[in-house]
Amino acid sequence: MATPYDHITETIIKALEAGNVVWQKPWKSSRPANAITGKVYRGINPFLLAIAGMKYSDHRWLTFKQAVELGGSVKKGEHGTWITFSSPTVKKDTNGDVVSKYWLMKAYKVFNVEQCENLDKLQTLESLMSANTEKDANIVAEEIWAKYADAPEILWGSEAFYRPSTDQITMPKRETFSSNAHFYATLFHEGAHSTGHASRLNRKSVTESDGFAGQLYSVEELIAEFSSAFLCDEAGLEIPTRENTVAYLQSWIKALNDDKTMLVKAAAAAQKVADYMLGVTAKSDEDTDAADEKVLATA
Repeated sequence: MATPYDHITETIIKALEAGNVVWQKPWKSSRPANAITGKVYRGINPFLLAIAGMKYSDHRWLTFKQAVELGGSVKKGEHGTWITFSSPTVKKDTNGDVVSKYWLMKAYKVFNVEQCENLDKLQTLESLMSANTEKDANIVAEEIWAKYADAPEILWGSEAFYRPSTDQITMPKRETFSSNAHFYATLFHEGAHSTGHASRLNRKSVTESDGFAGQLYSVEELIAEFSSAFLCDEAGLEIPTRENTVAYLQSWIKALNDDKTMLVKAAAAAQKVADYMLGVTAKSDEDTDAADEKVLATA
């Protein structure tokens, strides 16, 4: 029996096989958001909803139950889209002592408001595009990088890469890039790698990398790609196609087929990376470090 992981991974693989790198500015205008709360979706969800939402002009989504609560219903014959949700969970022993703390990933289906009818109580929401849209995206991108409080030293060279052994980022100079968007997308990508250093988020895919095309390496590249997409979107930058991304496509497709949980884990890790670079979350600790060890449940 297919699991939500299978459905989610199959959706992304089909897009990649068609040459559609879904995390490169997938949403047409406003980022997918919940129709009731107005909150934009995070992690892998924006990409999944962007793919499913290509046929819709509305960027709002809701569950079957929420549609009923608004006085309406899902139209007959419509199919929902799987998305995920993570919640903190504490496991205690018989004495009430905490044994472990972790994040439990759950999956459920949502429907676009255009898949529903009679939503009489649905309030008109203002566009949920980034509040940065009235500011110069390049200035916002600089502000985002400045928020990365313990960012490593940047060296200027002919290639872009992060070296964990010295905790340094090497970047080509800005004028060598075809656009500022390419420059910042690359900088955010390498910055994302650097968050995996033992002194920051202590990510296994960085501290124990298995080299090009290895499983951990493929995971880390996905994390960096997703993180860059999140941060470029935060800045209001159009996410450019990077040559390296195209080169990684086949290895990603193979890795995703080998591990159906990889995609969701990588996106969750990337959201953590973006939050860390933005100064929203602190360094990794045992309270939140085991999110990817728990099985996805359905709800």
